[in-house]
Amino acid sequence: MRRSVDGACERREWTIHARVVQTQHIHLVVVASMPVSQALRQLKGEVTRALREEHPELVGRPIWARHGNKWVLYSDDAVAGAVRYVLDDHHGHTPNHG
Repeated sequence: MRRSVDGACERREWTIHARVVQTQHIHLVVVASMPVSQALRQLKGEVTRALREEHPELVGRPIWARHGNKWVLYSDDAVAGAVRYVLDDHHGHTPNHG
């Protein structure tokens, strides 16, 4: 899945600041050139196609949660905080995204 996420971001020229891909979910801090909801939809769509090609047993089954958490980060400090959250302590904490 990590290759799919990286490839989708690279094709769109999005900068990945941090990423953790786990069995049940992904944490990603990325600079995208579009509104966050649209970026999430595009990323989920492309990664879903790749997963289903690699794992045909997933065809017809839901892959993602309905929405996903997303924030717009308005400062370098907020990006740094989100990166720390993703890389260090994302379980049990809410990132400071102000």
